[in-house]
Amino acid sequence: MQDGRLYLYDRGFSGFDVINAHYHLQNESWTPRAQFVIRYKPAGGNAPHLADADENPLSEKDLAAGVVSDRRGRFRSSKAARHIVLDVPLREVIIEYQEQDETKTVRLITNLLDVSAEVIAQLYQQRWQIELFFRWLKCFANFNHLISHHRSGVLLSFYVAVIAALLTYLHLGHRPSKYMFVMLEQVACGAATWEEIAPILRERERQRDVERASAAKRRAKKKAES
Repeated sequence: MQDGRLYLYDRGFSGFDVINAHYHLQNESWTPRAQFVIRYKPAGGNAPHLADADENPLSEKDLAAGVVSDRRGRFRSSKAARHIVLDVPLREVIIEYQEQDETKTVRLITNLLDVSAEVIAQLYQQRWQIELFFRWLKCFANFNHLISHHRSGVLLSFYVAVIAALLTYLHLGHRPSKYMFVMLEQVACGAATWEEIAPILRERERQRDVERASAAKRRAKKKAES
């Protein structure tokens, strides 16, 4: 933990110990040494409620960012002997979003008290974009494991994966598939040659084009019938 930093966490890091680590005792009171935004599960079960909470009014920008609730209060432990909970002011921001025609919510807990709820929503959204980028690296750039644990080795592997993915995209005109990266990996490690895998990749792409065209026709037909 470094002083003066802002930390963004997903649900796997929620907990009283994580929150406590962002404070230090100064002049007999707990003072933030760093800020945080943590995604929590909905209140209930293993996720605590925000006690003594006061509702904050929402601006048009807050509502446009999907914020449906902005409250300030404190966490209380139901098992005080087991959990150490600092008596510090916290903020709960609830965000709604649509996924596959279903309304879902994100609950964020933070000690950022002097910024708008919209800013907190944008902070978590930026964190999620980083998560999606790493998912893209693993799923589409085939960046599955580290071949080196040194900084220079990791950076080299990272840039090779990104450059290869972008060059393949520019050459094909569409996003390369994971199957293609697996085949290219065979060429890179010497298990196959480009001349051997090129016909396989062309046939694979032809089949994908047929599947995409068929799917587009089915969607158009379904839309026309409705």
